[in-house]
Amino acid sequence: MTRPEISRNSYSLATFGARIIAATVDLACMFLIVLLCGGLGISILLVFPESSPFVFWLFLFLSIPIAGIYFWLSFYLFSKTLGCLTVSIKIVRSDGKELGFGGGFLRTLSFFIYIVGLPIGFSFLWLFDNILVACLIVLLVGIGVGIISILFMIFDQQRRALHDRMAGTLVVENF
Repeated sequence: MTRPEISRNSYSLATFGARIIAATVDLACMFLIVLLCGGLGISILLVFPESSPFVFWLFLFLSIPIAGIYFWLSFYLFSKTLGCLTVSIKIVRSDGKELGFGGGFLRTLSFFIYIVGLPIGFSFLWLFDNILVACLIVLLVGIGVGIISILFMIFDQQRRALHDRMAGTLVVENF
């Protein structure tokens, strides 16, 4: 397996602290999207009380693709999210070039493979209390893969998390 290389003259790798701050801001953005979608679902139930509670869950699950579109467009158009913007870092391909359409999609997909388990696990816990063990497994797998990803970021020479490896990206300081 070849190790991705980036010209050290043009970029400095982002620090672990900067990445954690960016991830925290991005998680807050995702939480805001979930709150807005859930709030819209609740508002519809309040205005139309005869409608099914399924409407709320539909809007809540709609937050997942909306968050995905937010990340994909951020990566594709700007090579950074709002979290990256706050600490002046950006995402590039391992050869140092911009992500582009496909690179932004691949990064979003690889990021969401383990992030999406958390809201689904929590939702299943609430909906299906009779299958508590299955819901807890979904939650624990999402949390476990997230921890493994952080460990990758700490011990990898290029500070790549699991989703960086899957998408072939690096997180660098943006000058």
